[in-house]
Amino acid sequence: MESDKIATLRKQAKSNQPDALLALAEAVEGASGKLYAPKEAFRLYQRLARSKHPTGLYKLGMCLYKGVGTKQAITSAISTWREAIEYGSADAEFALAHCFLKGEGVEKSEAEAVRLYTSAAGKHHTGALFSLGRMFELGTGVEQSFEDAVKYYKEAAKAGSLMAKYNLAICYDNGTGVSMDKERALDIYRAVATEGYVSAQFNLGCAYFNGDGVRANPVEAVRWWKMAAEKGDKDSLYSLGGCYWDGLGVDASKEEAFKCYLQAAKQGCVPAHYNVGLCYASGSGVEHSKEHAQTWWKKGMKQGDVQCKLGLGKLYFEEGLAEGEGEGKEGEEGGEGGVVIESPRKGQGLDMVKEAAREGLAEADLYLGKCFEEGKGCLPNDVMAFRHYERGAEAGLIEAKFALASLLSRGGEGVGKDEQRAFKLVKDGMDEVKTAEAQTEMAQYYRDGVGCEKDEAKAVHLWKLAASDGHPRAMSKLGLCYFQGVGVEKSKERGVQYWVQASMKNEPLAMYYLACCYRRGKVVQKDEKESFRLMLAAAKLGVVEAQVNVAIKYFRGEGTPFSSARALSWLKSAAKRGDVRAHFNMGMLYYTGSGVEKSVNAALAHFKQAAEGGDVDAMCELGAMFDRGEVEGVEGRATEAAAKEWYEKAAEKGSVKAAKKLEGWR
Repeated sequence: MESDKIATLRKQAKSNQPDALLALAEAVEGASGKLYAPKEAFRLYQRLARSKHPTGLYKLGMCLYKGVGTKQAITSAISTWREAIEYGSADAEFALAHCFLKGEGVEKSEAEAVRLYTSAAGKHHTGALFSLGRMFELGTGVEQSFEDAVKYYKEAAKAGSLMAKYNLAICYDNGTGVSMDKERALDIYRAVATEGYVSAQFNLGCAYFNGDGVRANPVEAVRWWKMAAEKGDKDSLYSLGGCYWDGLGVDASKEEAFKCYLQAAKQGCVPAHYNVGLCYASGSGVEHSKEHAQTWWKKGMKQGDVQCKLGLGKLYFEEGLAEGEGEGKEGEEGGEGGVVIESPRKGQGLDMVKEAAREGLAEADLYLGKCFEEGKGCLPNDVMAFRHYERGAEAGLIEAKFALASLLSRGGEGVGKDEQRAFKLVKDGMDEVKTAEAQTEMAQYYRDGVGCEKDEAKAVHLWKLAASDGHPRAMSKLGLCYFQGVGVEKSKERGVQYWVQASMKNEPLAMYYLACCYRRGKVVQKDEKESFRLMLAAAKLGVVEAQVNVAIKYFRGEGTPFSSARALSWLKSAAKRGDVRAHFNMGMLYYTGSGVEKSVNAALAHFKQAAEGGDVDAMCELGAMFDRGEVEGVEGRATEAAAKEWYEKAAEKGSVKAAKKLEGWR
C-alpha cells in the first residue's frame, strides 16, 4: 500500500542520506489523497539543495516553477536551475532550455535553448534529444535539417521516448529526412500504439482505413480508433463516428455515430460540430431539434468551420422555403446574375451559403448549383447551375463533377450539350474514387449510351457492384432493369425486391416505383394507402413525378382524404420545376375553378407551359379555348387560326381528338 511505502521511506530518511530524502520527497509529492504533502516535499528538496544535490536543486526549481508547496516564483526557479547546472544536472538544462524557448522568466532566445538542449543531449537526456529533433525538423533556432531531426529522433527512440518513436514513424511514413518506408513506419506505429500512445493508435487506424502501406481493413481501423477514443482522442472519436454512420468496419448505427461526434466536438474537434448539427437537423441518432442544430453550427462557425456556415445557411434558407416566405423573381442574385429571393430568413441563409462558396467550400457550390437547376427557392437557371457545378468540380468534389456531367448530358437552357465531356467527367470520377456512388453514375451513361456506346449489360454489372455495397440508388436502378428486362432477364418480382430494399434506405425513386406498383396491384397486392404513403415520401424527397401523383391522389381522395389545398401546393412545387403534367393540371384547376379562383388567363399560361413542353392534352385544351373564343387571337391572328395551329401540333403527336377536330373543319 502507498501509506506503508511512505512510512518505510520516512524511517529511511531519518538517516539523512540524500537518496533516502529524495525518495521520500518524490513519494509525498506524487502521493494521492491525504498522503499528498507538497509542503513537506518542498522542505525536503530545500534540505537537499543546501547540500548542493543536483537532483534536489532541479526538483526545488520545479516546485518554484509550478508553485508546488510554495508560492510560484519562476525567477527563483531559474536561479535554482542555473545552480543545479553547475553541479551537472541535465534535467535542469532541459528545464531552463524550455524557459528560453518560451521566454518564461528570461528573454526569449532560441539559440540559448539549442545550446542548453545540446548540452543535456550530450548527457543522454531523452527529452533534450527529442526536443533537438523537433527544433531541427521545424528550423527553430537552427537551420532546418530533416536529416538531423531523424538522427536525434533515433537517439531519443533508443532511449525509450515514445514521442520520438512516433515522430520517427511519421518521418518514415512521409519520407522526411529518410527514404520513405511505409512498412517500417507501420511497425513503429504498431509498437508505440501497443504501448498506449494515442496519436500512434489514431494514425494506425488511418493506415488500415485508407489502405496506406497495408491492405485496407476497416475492422482493424475501428479497433485502433476505439483504443484511442477510450482515452478521449477527439480525432479518433470523429473517425469512429464516420464508421458508425456508414457502417464501415462496424454495424451501422446513427445513435453510436452521434455519440462519437458529440464527444469529439466536446473534446474540441471543430469538424465534429458540423456532424453533431447534422444529426440534430435530420433527427439521425438523436431526437430532431433545429434549435440544437443551430447551436452546434454556430459554435463551429465561431471556430472558423465553413462547413458549419453551410449547414446553418441551408437550414435558414430551407426554413424560409417551408414557411412559404417570398417568391423567386427575375433579376440579380447577389450581383452574380440570376435570381433574387426576397425574404429575411431565406436571404440570410442564401448569403451564408454564398459566403461558404466564396471561402472555397465546394459543397456550397454544389448546393447552389442544385438550387438553380431545380428552381429551389428561385426560378430555374441552368447557366448559374453550370457555373456553380463547374467551380465545385474544379475544386475536386466528385459529386459536383457528376452534377456537371448530368447538366452537360441534357444540355440545359443556355448550356451547350456535350455528352462526350459528360461521360469523361463521370469516367474520371469513377477511376479516381472507385466508390459505389461513382459506379452508379457511370452505369447510367452506359445504360443510355451518353457519350459512349450503349451497353446495358455493363450498366447492370456496375449497378450490381454498387448494390452489393448497399447503395440505395443502384438498388433502385437495378430494380427497374429487372422490372423492364433491360440488360438482364426480365423479373418483375426481383425488381420489386430491389425497390423494397432501396425504399428501406429512403431512396426516392424506389419509393415512387413501389408506390406505382401498390396503386396498380402489380406484383404486390393493390393498396391505395401504402401507395399514397410511399408516393408522399418520394414527393417530399423531390421526385417531381411523385409530386404530381400526390396532388392527383389528394384531388381524388385515393389513399388519403380529399384536399384541394394540398393538391394545389404539390402541383405548384412540381410546376415550378418545369413538369409539364403539373402545368397541365394547374391549367385545368384554374380553368374549372377547382380549389382556386377561376382564371382563364392563368389556365392559358399553364397550358402554354405544358404544351411547349410537348404535352398533347395541353395542346388540345389550348385549341379548344381558342376555338370557343375564350381567349383572343395570338399576334393579330384570328382565334380560329390559333386553335387550328394547336390542334395540328397535337395531331402531329398522335392525338385522335385533335385529328377529328381538324377533319370536321375540312
